[in-house]
Amino acid sequence: MENPQDLLHLECQHIMADLISITHPEIVHDATKLLELVLQTLQQAGCVVAEPTIRKYQGGTSIMAFFEIPRGHISIHAEPDNHFVAVDFFVFGHNEIEQTIAVLCSILKPRIIRKTTLPRGLHI
Repeated sequence: MENPQDLLHLECQHIMADLISITHPEIVHDATKLLELVLQTLQQAGCVVAEPTIRKYQGGTSIMAFFEIPRGHISIHAEPDNHFVAVDFFVFGHNEIEQTIAVLCSILKPRIIRKTTLPRGLHI
């Protein structure tokens, strides 16, 4: 029989990173380049990625990409004309999120990085 305390612990986290004033907006203007960048970054971090979904909005100036990973997902919201990219991670357990953010930042080179972490799940 399972210990009831084991059922009350499910560790998740939601990490949001705003990459502001990126110095390489040409990468995110091209949805294909953005997709390749994120896929490479996730693979370097050891994530297995399902087929991503990518959409362009507002005449192609706004891009949203959704990536399924084991026990979580990642979404990217890009506003290239405003030199802004938002990255949201929702994961169960601890994946290599910090490494993924660091690689994205090393390529896009934002002048400002604003990161917020929210614990999610059952923590008792």
